[in-house]
Amino acid sequence: MKYLFTLPLFIFLSCSVAAQNFGKSKIILQGKITELFFADSSEKALGGVQIEVWNGDKVIGEIKSTKFGKYKLEAPYKELYQIKYIQDGYVTKTVELETKSIRREEDAIRIMLTIDMSLFKENPSCDFSFLNEIPVAKAKVLRRKDNITWDIDYNKAMQERIRAELKKIQVSKQKR
Repeated sequence: MKYLFTLPLFIFLSCSVAAQNFGKSKIILQGKITELFFADSSEKALGGVQIEVWNGDKVIGEIKSTKFGKYKLEAPYKELYQIKYIQDGYVTKTVELETKSIRREEDAIRIMLTIDMSLFKENPSCDFSFLNEIPVAKAKVLRRKDNITWDIDYNKAMQERIRAELKKIQVSKQKR
């Protein structure tokens, strides 16, 4: 149980940039979705999760995770995205990804981003409705730096807010 609170976001992001001489620039989003079990902090692949890439109020890409929890889809550069992970009965999570810093002359570059996400079942003891309004984490593609930077302060504040809700589960179990 101690590992449960170490990083409740359970997000892993890696980046690889390769210069290409063909096609338009794009971001290739891929990853694995798992279900987190509170009892022992274990995880297993979660298939059938809807992954949606939003730009403002428009869905620009969507896919469902495979039975092994894997997904892969593409998005163009120069946008601010919300990547939503949605599954009935589970808390929806969103990651905000800003790619506006990529300049026009860099249109021969493709970036592969791996975002692994753990979802957990909704619990009547907790109120995670705030995650419907705001992202669980924020990241930005750095121009010509070949990497991603996370908004550490924002992400830490979200971890604390999630931890506070998760503590309600322990309190409700103790009262029984």
